[in-house]
Amino acid sequence: MHEKFHLHAKFKYGLPLILIAQLDGADRASDRASDRASDRASTPTSTPTSTPTSLIPGKELVKCLVACLGNNQMSIKELLQVLNLKDRKNFIENYLAPAIADGYVRMLYPDSPRHPRQKYLLTVKGFAAYKEIRKV
Repeated sequence: MHEKFHLHAKFKYGLPLILIAQLDGADRASDRASDRASDRASTPTSTPTSTPTSLIPGKELVKCLVACLGNNQMSIKELLQVLNLKDRKNFIENYLAPAIADGYVRMLYPDSPRHPRQKYLLTVKGFAAYKEIRKV
């Protein structure tokens, strides 16, 4: 069974706000019917085991940003100094935007991205990842 997904992103100030995955309308009914039939036909032979999922970001650059932020609130200028980077545009594209999109970092003033005192801090997910990174 091959599912088709359509991704819709809404953008505000160049950052994705919402990413919605939605099944193609024509495939929904047939997918549900075939899923019900396969569920009835097969019974599990073993008890499923849950494996602990890692909260550490997969992208190395996002991982570096999470590790640097920690418990602090920092501006882009401060983050550039801590990470020893010089190119602001490169930092935003490769570090900050993916970290915000993945839910690890948030803005202090989300309604005003160009706020003069804008700072960035970890979300709950980001802080959990930070704790996990420190353990490793």
